[in-house]
Amino acid sequence: MIEHSGFRGDFRGGERGGRGGFRGGARGERGGFGGVTAGVQSMSLGDQPTPLPFAPPREGEQDGYKAAAKPLPALRQGKRIFDVIFNTWELDCLDSLVYAYDISVGLEAIGNDGSTRIFNVNKGPKDDASNSERNELIRETIRAGLEMYGILSDSGAHVSDGASLLFTNECIDVAFKPHNNTIKVPIEKLSLDVQKLIRNSNAKNLIIEVTGSKSFNVKDLSGMINVDRTEIDQTVKQFIEILTSDYAVITHNYDPFTGGKLYRSDPVGHSKGLNRFAENGQERRPGMFKGMALVDRKGSTLAALNIDATTGTFWREGSLDKAIMEINGWRTVHDAKWDARAVMRTSEMIKGLRVAYTSTEGNSTFDFLVSGITARASEATDGTLSVTVTTIEQQTCKNAQGRMEPVKNKFSSVNLKLGKWPLIVSMRQRRKMDDPTKFEVDTQYFPIELLKIKKNQRVSLKKQGAAPVRAMRVDDRWNRTHNDLEALNLFVDSRENTMNSVLRAFGINVIRKPLGTKAITRRMAEISVKEQRTNAKKNVTVNEKTNFDTRYSVFETAAHITTLYIIFSTDPSSFRFEKVEFTINFIAAAKKKGMRIDHVHSDIVPHTELFQYMLAINEKRKKDSNLKNTIFLYIEPDEGKHHDELKLFERRFCIVTQHLKMENATQLAYKKIMMENVLLKLNIKGGGHNYNVKPEIFAMPLWMEKKTMIMGYDVAHPTGQSRAEKMADTLPDPSVVGFSFNGGVSPDSFIGDYHFQQPTKERVHDDVLNVRMKWMLLTFETRRGVLPPLIIVVRDGISDGQYSQGMDELAALREAAREYAVSKERTDKIRKLPDPDYNPNFIFVVATKRHHKRIYVENGKSRDNMPAMSVVDDTITNPSLFEFFLQSHTPLQGMAKATKYTVLKDDIGTTSDAMQSLMGALCFEHQVSMNAISIPEPVYQSDEWAKRGATNVRKFKEIFLKGGPFEKGFTYEDIGNKLSYWNSSLDKVRVNA
Repeated sequence: MIEHSGFRGDFRGGERGGRGGFRGGARGERGGFGGVTAGVQSMSLGDQPTPLPFAPPREGEQDGYKAAAKPLPALRQGKRIFDVIFNTWELDCLDSLVYAYDISVGLEAIGNDGSTRIFNVNKGPKDDASNSERNELIRETIRAGLEMYGILSDSGAHVSDGASLLFTNECIDVAFKPHNNTIKVPIEKLSLDVQKLIRNSNAKNLIIEVTGSKSFNVKDLSGMINVDRTEIDQTVKQFIEILTSDYAVITHNYDPFTGGKLYRSDPVGHSKGLNRFAENGQERRPGMFKGMALVDRKGSTLAALNIDATTGTFWREGSLDKAIMEINGWRTVHDAKWDARAVMRTSEMIKGLRVAYTSTEGNSTFDFLVSGITARASEATDGTLSVTVTTIEQQTCKNAQGRMEPVKNKFSSVNLKLGKWPLIVSMRQRRKMDDPTKFEVDTQYFPIELLKIKKNQRVSLKKQGAAPVRAMRVDDRWNRTHNDLEALNLFVDSRENTMNSVLRAFGINVIRKPLGTKAITRRMAEISVKEQRTNAKKNVTVNEKTNFDTRYSVFETAAHITTLYIIFSTDPSSFRFEKVEFTINFIAAAKKKGMRIDHVHSDIVPHTELFQYMLAINEKRKKDSNLKNTIFLYIEPDEGKHHDELKLFERRFCIVTQHLKMENATQLAYKKIMMENVLLKLNIKGGGHNYNVKPEIFAMPLWMEKKTMIMGYDVAHPTGQSRAEKMADTLPDPSVVGFSFNGGVSPDSFIGDYHFQQPTKERVHDDVLNVRMKWMLLTFETRRGVLPPLIIVVRDGISDGQYSQGMDELAALREAAREYAVSKERTDKIRKLPDPDYNPNFIFVVATKRHHKRIYVENGKSRDNMPAMSVVDDTITNPSLFEFFLQSHTPLQGMAKATKYTVLKDDIGTTSDAMQSLMGALCFEHQVSMNAISIPEPVYQSDEWAKRGATNVRKFKEIFLKGGPFEKGFTYEDIGNKLSYWNSSLDKVRVNA
């Protein structure tokens, strides 16, 4: 181990310190950002117009669930104006009635005792494979029933969602009345393929029951534009989305999925430019998102169709054993080695996958979700791994008589070739034989080689293969989107030979020309830094791609690090660079940026010794003041992948950490931009602030210099539990709420934390919002000395249909702010008298990229992205809401997606210009990059906090609970006390920079 101290003076060798040094930078970086034009910043846009005054809402205008009033679009003066088109097509609808019916479908079966039982087909497992089969069965049953009983006339038409909704162009109440609203369809009336979806061998009929009905005029959109978000009627939207999918679904060209997605049923021949086969037993299928949109065209509200091309990754239908071999990189069964990596990877990848088993006699088939495998691997804190594999020879289970016996007895008639492999575990819920009112977990075991993966199962993002889907070029996306629209057969002059008779029967047509409007490009925010020699402030150039250069400046607030640990996981000499030389050069670069580093320790610590090493630092810190503000820089090769453990240990020992790949560390000496990015992170983690941001003049009344508090929050959810897991005596993994706010060292420094709550609930609990708002206000007032008169909330992760939930969350935040002002905690901790009159103004904004509206700039025969900082605030915006689309960044490749901003509540009546320039400026506040990001910093950071919380939960379970679950009695508050930062010494540090 080597140690260096006293870096406050000149460091020996200065910038040149040793071979490589920093002399001249890399050839590929010559000039850096120098010579890049100021782009839009320096365009001749004319004078800025005088900002419009704010218009506070009138009394009662925003009461309850009423959304903020829609203001005028942004002023066009002083901005670049250009034409854009959208992936949105206007719908031409006749003034006619549509009839909507709630449908229930039951399966009638004869029991062994001769009794008749009805099973509800509408209900069942929610996974993709089950949904797909159930929806097809229901659609086919409705079609057969309506046809068999002559419910509709020759000109009649119907569409169904395959779940519980039926729409017709004729009233069918009279036709159903003689049958008491119930009709019975014999199973033999269904096609043979659909009959195979019915597993019950005693099933005789399917029963359709109409349980509710209403009618509506498809041209009447008033129910969808109510400012009261609790009174939104989505019936027209549901109908349009089902109707426009009908042709693609009934022709079996596409398979429908939740969320408005359709994927090619057979991707062969429809995947030009797409590598169909992915890794890990997966395949890629081209598809589309399709949904109805409301558009505002010259003051009129119109219905439109929004379509966006996409690519889905699916599990390949077929043998499970082949997929497992691909997952582990085994070319043949002889390559199979069930070591710790294979056990953990296989278990993680196939859990929740639906597989089918056909009995050894071949007379029955059933399917189930994989709960796990009979193998377990766990990693101790010292890095040692233990593996246990239970094969068919060793595993036991209950037989039909309830006695334990070897699993191999059940499969004795099968010649199994993979007897040394673990078994698949199925844990299903079933009623107790002695008490049918209660349930128990039925655990069964199956050989892997006897199971088949069912079709139509999407792969979650974290389970997808290493080779990602390449970003589509802008023109490719447009062409694919237009081809998808043609495949739906929606145009009157369709290229298809067969006219869409169902669409015509409902009196609806799609206008071929896409919608468009005039977009604007706003001025960039100003970025100011300190000069290296004089510390004088200066503005840096921001180019048309939002890039700016901070390399030749010092940090706005330079961090003071008392001890910096530079730790290598392995000897760096094997990567052709020296530990001492790296340390000298790195500290010299940090000093040049104004950072103060008192002591440096450099050492080699394998990841297996990381826990004990950090534990020793933590013990030493109790007595050594030099360790007061410590940062632990851990450098390991790319294949090391111990970032998550490092971050868990960071929280456990309250030592700020930074992870750096060895491959990148070797290049820092001559890649100045890479070095700058590392130092930007280091300075923020050390409690510093890198540069200042100033928005356009329109947003200055809202900016953080005026003591405004800006906060963001988002929720990350765990993987859903099976019914059997829910019955187990364990605590489910929590959802994680990430928070971020400007409570750092500077008025525009964002810090944050995460909180745990009941899983899979997008609505953040009131008690979570209450305690976290009080924590943020306490930190803010401690830093700034005042309570914020204005609080701007930027919420991510909620859809249009959840806006009323967002308003409920805002009500909880308002109440928490008022409670904090008179709280005993405030008086005790910062000696402030209660303030019963404190009632801050709020602005509540929903920012989301989870939409499918794309904005194209036509450039001759091709199409491009909009320039950075471009805005669309009409046409595709909701006619009744304060909404705009802002593209704040320049994508590295492919098509950009503008972020959609919806202002749900606005106590001070801001203007479009003010909100657009505010959100644009917040995209420059990332502090650890030299460009704007695609969403505002408080939202970006809260999302990262939520991910960090989820990762820490996962790693905590793996390492300290040996991979097991949280036991009952353990609460989410207990998890928070162990893993959240707010009650630790790092509560005011942005450790996730």
